[in-house]
Amino acid sequence: MDGSNRTERQPGRRTRQWWLRVCPVLCFAGMTWLRCYMETARLAARPFFGYYVGLHHTLWFASMALVILLLARWILRRPVSGLLWWLYGSVLLLIPVAVWSWAGTSPTIDYLRGTPRQVLLQMLTFFVTSPENMTLTAELLVLFAGLTGLGFLHTRRAWRGLALAGAVHVAGTLMAVDWLGPAPHSRAILVVDTRLSNHALWSVAMLHLFSALVLLLLRVEGILPLRGKRLGSAVLCAAMGWIASAAAMGFMRWFAHGFECLLAALPFATAVFLAAFAGTPADRKTRAGRRVLLGLLLLQLAVFVPIYARWDDNLSPFGPLSPGEVPR
Repeated sequence: MDGSNRTERQPGRRTRQWWLRVCPVLCFAGMTWLRCYMETARLAARPFFGYYVGLHHTLWFASMALVILLLARWILRRPVSGLLWWLYGSVLLLIPVAVWSWAGTSPTIDYLRGTPRQVLLQMLTFFVTSPENMTLTAELLVLFAGLTGLGFLHTRRAWRGLALAGAVHVAGTLMAVDWLGPAPHSRAILVVDTRLSNHALWSVAMLHLFSALVLLLLRVEGILPLRGKRLGSAVLCAAMGWIASAAAMGFMRWFAHGFECLLAALPFATAVFLAAFAGTPADRKTRAGRRVLLGLLLLQLAVFVPIYARWDDNLSPFGPLSPGEVPR
């Protein structure tokens, strides 16, 4: 009788665990899109919300969230599955929106620029010394204090909480540097020749970072069931698929620059890597890994399909680029 009751309750318990993992992710996605929409469509002096603006901002915040979870796993020594409820903290993203609405001002935030010393000073002062980003100071201070407190609650060691908050702040500052931009007039550290607009280019760059972080997370959490030679073979096949598809796009003159072909070949590599799971046993971890990789592939296609089809200019918030116009 007891064993039968436990069997009957098991599906419900699995369902609840599934929702406990999905709901924080859905909340995070909603908060990031709301923050982006309010910042770029409702409060901006010149509204510029668009498809790639939303992808750019959401992928940046999603990558930052994965960095936080991975750092928490290593510093606090806790499994990420038990930290997903932290994603409810994405409501903090609305703090700058509240500040802008209360003050009646337009958002002015931008990527960090300047010498390494200037960026270091901005980091140490929580962006108080960055006039464009001063409205983020309250959000950063609350995040720093919150991570310190959460780290202490999980470990009862104050130094681990401070280490986590400090590591996240440093990582966030590095991600906020203006690393990449389209030629010819970008002020970014790395200026590249590309037909992509600024937001489409950043969406692609953030997608690659996000994809790498997802694979790392799957690996450290043990959700990636391939091991040893099988994992090595899957990685090798994915790399070969990446190179072959990039070479094919270059041969067909799909893109004008080689690095664009390499970037655009990412979904093909992910598809090959996902195919490596076809012969693995269908246990719980394998199914979870397949679902995550399939979701990652769909996200990659959402970014690249308009670029493959040359629709990305029409999805720019500034409209199609005129001849000689600088991508923004």
